[in-house]
Amino acid sequence: MDEDAGTGCGRGAGDGQPQPVADVRQRDLRDGVGGGERVRRAPPDPGDAVRGDLGAEAQVRVVAFDLNEEEFLSPGGIRALSKYHAKNPYSVTIDNINYTIQYDPGDSTSNLFGGNSNWRGPVWMPINYLIIQSIRKYGLFYGNALKVQCPAGSGNYLNLEEVADFLTRRVISLFQPDAAGHIPQYGNYNWFYQKPENRDLNLFYEYFHGDNGQGLGACQQTGWTALLAELINEQQRRARESIPAATPEITVVT
Repeated sequence: MDEDAGTGCGRGAGDGQPQPVADVRQRDLRDGVGGGERVRRAPPDPGDAVRGDLGAEAQVRVVAFDLNEEEFLSPGGIRALSKYHAKNPYSVTIDNINYTIQYDPGDSTSNLFGGNSNWRGPVWMPINYLIIQSIRKYGLFYGNALKVQCPAGSGNYLNLEEVADFLTRRVISLFQPDAAGHIPQYGNYNWFYQKPENRDLNLFYEYFHGDNGQGLGACQQTGWTALLAELINEQQRRARESIPAATPEITVVT
């Protein structure tokens, strides 16, 4: 008997707490760590971050999965379940019952949980918000001493704060028009939202297709999808902080 497992599966990566002093140097890992700068900072409070129990090498390996477009990284953010499981369903047998889960990028292929699939493949705002905030906290800890390829395999190395910015832009892109005026979350219904009288309508879908970003589920899910506003606010704050302060002009009178 096969049953849908109904929930995603995580990948653990160690038990060690971040040390009080970080001493991270360039190393040769297949996942890609760059930079030789040493940093000494107080670690983030483990209770404040989703991945508070991960050291540097384990953090890199976990983030490498998040930034792999054949795994968790989608055009609109982090998928709730790796795309790897589209062709490789995960199964476990308990009491002679086989439970199976596979990657479903859109609406569920099972009627369990009312056909809800937000944790089985689509981009789900709460997960993206927590991952982005966690990665950003570790970026404050490691600085430029810890860099990863973003996206994985691209040869482009970013520190973790920059990775958080990269993921934020991907999530926000779900709500932004492209060069043709198409907004990913509206999918096949862009024709309706491109009408002058509808251009200012903004919906907050429950979750988003893991491959093309189309909005799915309830369209007024302002409970958790409104976390988008906090991501935009954070992005704007960082943009303001990156602008160097104006140097006052000094006139020398002789």
